[in-house]
Amino acid sequence: MFWDKSILIYLTALFILQYGCIEKQPENTNKSKNIQYAKGFTIYKKKDYKIIEVHNPWQKSGNITYRYILTDSAIDKKEIETEYNHIIRTPVQKVVCFSTTHISMIDNLNELESIKGITNADLITNKCLRKRYDSGKVADIGHSESLHYEKIIQLDPDVIFAYTVEGKNIRHLKKLEDMGFKIIMNAEYLENTPLGRAEWIKCLAAFFDKENIADSIFSDIENKYNRLVEKASISKEKPVIMTSLPWKGVWYMPGGDSYFSNFIQDAGGKYLWEKNQLKRSFAVNFEDILVKSSAADIWVNCGTADNLKDILKKDERLKHFKPYQTGKVYNNNKKINKQGGNDFWESGIINPHIILRDLINIFHPGLLDSDSLHYYQKLE
Repeated sequence: MFWDKSILIYLTALFILQYGCIEKQPENTNKSKNIQYAKGFTIYKKKDYKIIEVHNPWQKSGNITYRYILTDSAIDKKEIETEYNHIIRTPVQKVVCFSTTHISMIDNLNELESIKGITNADLITNKCLRKRYDSGKVADIGHSESLHYEKIIQLDPDVIFAYTVEGKNIRHLKKLEDMGFKIIMNAEYLENTPLGRAEWIKCLAAFFDKENIADSIFSDIENKYNRLVEKASISKEKPVIMTSLPWKGVWYMPGGDSYFSNFIQDAGGKYLWEKNQLKRSFAVNFEDILVKSSAADIWVNCGTADNLKDILKKDERLKHFKPYQTGKVYNNNKKINKQGGNDFWESGIINPHIILRDLINIFHPGLLDSDSLHYYQKLE
């Protein structure tokens, strides 16, 4: 997901209501899926259709639920016992994606050819989809605040998998709905655990009628991930980890209960701000970072830096940080394309076990059978 390109604002309550959010809970339904880690969606099963609920799909969205009815056959609307945003005929065959994180999940379901359009197409790292884009089989539909509506009309997708970081840019989604398109909110980025994000493959799979395949894929991911967590727990050493780089003079750190801080914990590290229990990032001033960095052993996820000199371009004072002086600086941009698309944020969403393996190799060299890194590189 395009974190560094998407800084959005809040939506008013009236606009939320206009967009059609539903708060009434479905009646007489049974959960059809055991969603163990993800908190942002649930799936229910009725006799002739499925119900997918997506909960609070942007930051500080409040008590909001989007509800979608999925059916593989014609259905009388009168038979539906709950309110809903859209009825979707499955399996869908043409989709538009607003995030590269959707690509990797759809690819794992072997439905890559269903993607007909995507925002910020230059950031695609998936080689097969890149070829399709270069050959004109996939359209670049712009970006969230400047969409190419005519292209979307030409594509005529069955659904548009969308997201928003904060409420205000939901206006472009409302416009698409007014044009007759079916918008499916996706909020995997709000999950604060690696397995929680990966489990969203079950949500997307329901639109392709591939729930069983998604269950099998996720079960394999879960088993690999948890085995690595167990191996990391063997190590008695817990190196102290710091992250990030300043942006416009402000250092944004992952909260102590955030997606990446949980990665650090699972990899057998001790996060420098672990006592902060926020699930989101928070701002820290440089002076506080400078003081606390003396306790850090390893520095990871340092922005767009490709080498140690790039770090000093941000601020010369960073050379005083302990990990910089000891040469233990690693960045998650080993697999990045010429336009800046980072595969860590694309395929990494569905490969948390591979990211975890990288982190264990960085935190505990020699613990695993191989020290090779997939998404990470050591900065020289």
